[in-house]
Amino acid sequence: MKLVLSIFSLLFFSVVAFGQAAEYDTSFSENGIATISNGIFDAKGHALAIQTDGKIVIGGRVHLDFGLQWGFGVARFKSDGTVDSSFGINGMVVLEVGDQSYATLTSIAIQQDGKIIGAGWAEDSVTQRDFALVRYKTDGSLDSTFGSDGIVLTDSDKRNNEINGIALQADGKIIVAGENYSDNWNRFALARYNSDGTLDPSFGDNGIVAFKAGSSHCGANALVVDTNGKIIVAGWTQADSLGYAIVKLNADGTHDLSFGADGLVTTFITDYSIPYCVVLQNDKIIVGGWNIIRYNSDGEIDSQFGSFGVAYNPGFVYGICIENDGKILITGSMNPEKIFTSRYFSNGLIDQSFGPNGTIALEYLGDWIYSYAIIQQPDEKIVVGGYYYNTFVNTYFIVIRYITELALGVQEFSSGISPFIYPNPVHQFEQIKYTLTRDEMLTLSLTDANGTEIKNFFAYQKRVAGNHIEQINMGELAAGNYFLVLDNGKQKVTVKLVKQ
Repeated sequence: MKLVLSIFSLLFFSVVAFGQAAEYDTSFSENGIATISNGIFDAKGHALAIQTDGKIVIGGRVHLDFGLQWGFGVARFKSDGTVDSSFGINGMVVLEVGDQSYATLTSIAIQQDGKIIGAGWAEDSVTQRDFALVRYKTDGSLDSTFGSDGIVLTDSDKRNNEINGIALQADGKIIVAGENYSDNWNRFALARYNSDGTLDPSFGDNGIVAFKAGSSHCGANALVVDTNGKIIVAGWTQADSLGYAIVKLNADGTHDLSFGADGLVTTFITDYSIPYCVVLQNDKIIVGGWNIIRYNSDGEIDSQFGSFGVAYNPGFVYGICIENDGKILITGSMNPEKIFTSRYFSNGLIDQSFGPNGTIALEYLGDWIYSYAIIQQPDEKIVVGGYYYNTFVNTYFIVIRYITELALGVQEFSSGISPFIYPNPVHQFEQIKYTLTRDEMLTLSLTDANGTEIKNFFAYQKRVAGNHIEQINMGELAAGNYFLVLDNGKQKVTVKLVKQ
């Protein structure tokens, strides 16, 4: 235990000393930002997913014409941010769902076979909304083996059935969470479907679970399935004010009585506290919304996180994910004209080395912009999705990608050096960026995973204080992991590289 704590302390200090700077990925579309509307009057992106081949899928609500008819919209970008013309029509699929041409896609999931599931709601009358799911093949066409020609509509005999979140089980079953309206109350509502789109009768009442979380109105906004198959649902509840409602269900849809009070935990921080996203951090539960709160597996607030269990953020948090190194990424909106992406250490303290004071804010073309989802790619690039509104034209899906340096085993230079390698995974020609606070005599070399030097770029050359960009030729490298070593004769900075 002492050894683990000592290593953690060293790495923690190194990150603070050097920083994990973030920049827009200029290799992605135009300066790291990709947009699409395909001439659609109104395209509002709410959900994001990344395929195993690196392609990025974004979905949301689109206007079917210049009237008030809404439908499901899904678009796909290649890994370089260009529109994937092999998907749908010019990279986008627009679909009328339901009888009234009034539907909204809120959530996306990608199955192991690459098929895409979009979930949300659709109206079948003026006052009735149904759970709505659509499954697309990898080319954007509807999967006729799912529901009725690729579409599933579920009417629970209650009003206003809306899906706000989706999760896939390891066995391929599909769980959705949202809300419906019954007996003058909004309630949590969940459903589980088999892989063919039929309701799973082993879950709740013939595939549907609905209940009140608290004594008044409530609704679910997000869910996640843990490694034991239990379902954690995050939503809101109303008492004297609005607060967080966290529910844990067993795999059959019954409440897990070991969690909170009969499977329910409610938390009130301000008069208007609504959670929009949830993620697991090992056995901890992190919920984002007005604030970021971490709960232990039994539902108790984790006092070791942030300030007594709560981390404060720049604005409404709509998307959250865990980085490969355990840090927490969030995204959301500061105001209608500005979105943010922030990073926290695993203990809930802001990582001030990520952008200015831990946050990257974006105002785009001076118009309204919203960010609803965030994902870290396997290569550790960060992808954010949402939409922006051009006052004089229309609304576009927007995807933003950031790059961060991948630093491992870093030791502190007295000069405060912080190297950044781009692109990573590596190509033949690379750039390494760093800043020196004083003159240094430096050596730059490349080693394999065993520490054997395989290339020396320069040795014991003077570099003056200031910003530096070194253009280096990596040559022909076999696929694998490598380490770029910058050495001042006393200490070394090592950056991990991946050659695919």
